[in-house]
Amino acid sequence: MTNGELIRDALGMLGILAESETATADQSAHGLRVLNDLLFDWANRGVDLQWAAQTSATATLPINERDVQPVRSALAVALAPFYGVQPNPLTFAAADAGYSRLLRENISRNMPQSRMDHLPIGEGEWGASGNYDITQGV
Repeated sequence: MTNGELIRDALGMLGILAESETATADQSAHGLRVLNDLLFDWANRGVDLQWAAQTSATATLPINERDVQPVRSALAVALAPFYGVQPNPLTFAAADAGYSRLLRENISRNMPQSRMDHLPIGEGEWGASGNYDITQGV
């Protein structure tokens, strides 16, 4: 998928372009600016898709294929005010759910590994091993 195809799809979600239409040069250039702003903003808020500024609509979209849907929906929402339209509630829902998934994945991926080896082994009811055997009740 190219940057231009993503922009065309986002404009299609808004009803700006019909399925068979392509974005004009101005629409593509504006869409790229909004896309760059959107993904740099996401990176600042913790959703880093390793985005590099894009300047060509014909260039290959530099994100993982599984991340295309949330980006497309969010781009449609971001472009809507420029065209004086209100996105469909399903587009809002897809953008919100997609962003939430990406944020969770980025937080999880960047979370440091927890270590517990500095804690004492424990004593008392559970024994010196610190283990509890549910079958024995000890």
